Amino acid sequence: MFYIELKKDILLGHYDSEDESVSEAVFSIYPDYENYEFIIHLNNDLKLLLDFRGDMSEIYNDVIKMMRAINHGDGMIKINFLSSSFSAIWHIEIKSDDIKIIPQWTTANLEFKGKKVTPDKYHKFESPIIITKALLLSEWNKLLEEIKNDLLKVGYPHNLKGFDYLMNL
Repeated sequence: MFYIELKKDILLGHYDSEDESVSEAVFSIYPDYENYEFIIHLNNDLKLLLDFRGDMSEIYNDVIKMMRAINHGDGMIKINFLSSSFSAIWHIEIKSDDIKIIPQWTTANLEFKGKKVTPDKYHKFESPIIITKALLLSEWNKLLEEIKNDLLKVGYPHNLKGFDYLMNL
């Protein structure tokens, strides 16, 4: 079952007046690279372990691109995620209420049944992830709302580049 698990009690950094975008602000307010702060439970006991600073700050724009395309309607999209510890291409097919994701893993912190999966084993996990549109949107929006609340908590303004999607959550 697809869901995103958020770690609680994440230590927040500080507002940086030089940040101009949500991506830069996310890098500033989440000071830790060492801990996995959110886990995407994909399917068949497969988990993607990510952090806000190193991963989300770098893939934020890709996530927003994916969310907008899914909200827009049916079709095919390709999202290229590229961060320090998560590089993958997700081929996403959107059909009415269902979404089919075919991931191509390059590098990722993956766990299968509680054990780390080495890069040479990624090909075993490139089977489709099939979920409802409502579930995917709900889970990612939950994560994005947490980011929005944390940005506002430390004093970031609504006019950061890329904040417009967060305003509607």
